[in-house]
Amino acid sequence: MHDTHDEHRTAPAVTPVRPGAGVQLSHRPWWTARTQPPTVSVRPGGTDLRGLVDVLRRRWTTIAAGCLLGVLAAVGHVALATPTYTSTASLFLSLKGGQTPNELVQGSTYTQQLVQSYVRLTTTPVVLQPVVDGLGLRTSPEQLASSIVVEAPVDSTSLDIRVTRSDPEEAARIAAAVAAQLPQSAAATLTPAANGRNLQVELTTVAPAQVPTQPTSPRPRLELAIGLAAGGLIGLVGAVALEAVRSPLTGRGAVASVTDLPVLVTLPTPAERRRGCRRGRPDPLEEGHRTLREALGLSEPAPVRIVLAACRATSASTTVAVGLARATAESGRRVLLVDADLRSGPRDDIALATGAPADAGLSTALLGSEDWKELVQPWGHRGFDVIAAGPATADPGRLLSSAVMVRILQEASLRYDVVLVRTAEVLSAADAGTLARSTDGVVLLADTRRTSTRDLEEALTRLQSVGADVPGLVLSRSPGRRPTLDPAGSRRHSPARRRAEV
Repeated sequence: MHDTHDEHRTAPAVTPVRPGAGVQLSHRPWWTARTQPPTVSVRPGGTDLRGLVDVLRRRWTTIAAGCLLGVLAAVGHVALATPTYTSTASLFLSLKGGQTPNELVQGSTYTQQLVQSYVRLTTTPVVLQPVVDGLGLRTSPEQLASSIVVEAPVDSTSLDIRVTRSDPEEAARIAAAVAAQLPQSAAATLTPAANGRNLQVELTTVAPAQVPTQPTSPRPRLELAIGLAAGGLIGLVGAVALEAVRSPLTGRGAVASVTDLPVLVTLPTPAERRRGCRRGRPDPLEEGHRTLREALGLSEPAPVRIVLAACRATSASTTVAVGLARATAESGRRVLLVDADLRSGPRDDIALATGAPADAGLSTALLGSEDWKELVQPWGHRGFDVIAAGPATADPGRLLSSAVMVRILQEASLRYDVVLVRTAEVLSAADAGTLARSTDGVVLLADTRRTSTRDLEEALTRLQSVGADVPGLVLSRSPGRRPTLDPAGSRRHSPARRRAEV
């Protein structure tokens, strides 16, 4: 190991040191001048039309799954249900014997009242027992009554007798038999008397029962429509419930529902980056890193120490850390990238991305085994150095909060213009909050593939609880695999991965 600064640079003038608090910066970063802390709270979403449309767009698969299940349930019901057929016989009730206008009016009124008695009488054993005996049915009058529906329209003297059976011909025979038996069974008991004279009640069949040709149940089109509507409703309820439990962080609008912190940059997706590169344009990802550099003011002549931390574990944090450091070095600033994620070791850290040795690094310096300046590795652009995380340690929290770590950051600020510290994710460790006390702020990275609005709220709340300054957020969508960066800044993957992408 060697000190790379002796070869190609001279150390800057020493800045006055504030006792017990590291380096006193003559020009503080812009975000430290906020008069009020940013708000953090998940505001209710999806209550307006636009919010509902966003839910439909994000959760369309859930709604589609509900519709599909509803249709499948309807198809299963249609396939397994036994078809039933309904035959209807219509009768008309009339009263004879009235001669004067007054008698005719009274007779009409009485007939309308009498219809309801016929409705109730139709499904009693008085009518149905002769039908069962006459047709030789293997059922009881009570069981037969369950398949008969008698209706009488309001202010009418007609009856509709509907019989539903699995056999269409049997349904027609029973309906016809009931229509024929009803006048006989009811004649004696329901024959009225008025003014000592018998009034004759007649039940006339006006629409005889016919053999039905189409089943009344199931009706495939109606069943499928009901299944589709019910499934869609269930899917919509499920989508809203999922949105309430875990609302994805899809963009700036979703961030605005949680906090008023600015989105410093939205980095392109892997597909957007490939399209941009194919068209001969500058690499969209590198342009995003330069945009982040300018948003943070890292090209200005003022020393800055910044922590980069993701809400949840994501390979994008390594890409953003290396890309931002390289973009800052391009502007002529001296940059030191420190991998302070001491929990993962050589499996997923800056060393793996840059190719730096992983057998020694920050953990080695914190344990006192070696001076941190001997562990610095030059990489890529001139003025860009890296300190790998080193071997994983049993108690990284204690090491990162030690006086040794504070001293390393102080000394690094004297030798470099910008010190970028990549830490473990905020929701799984307190490292970002610990290092925030010795730096100018924490840039929070949110991977839209893995981060929800609740995750963002919790991460910001944790940082606020320790007094960390958060200049803003970086939105990224990880490619789902660990990238390797060459010194020029472009990604490279193994031949097998390149073949898989093609």
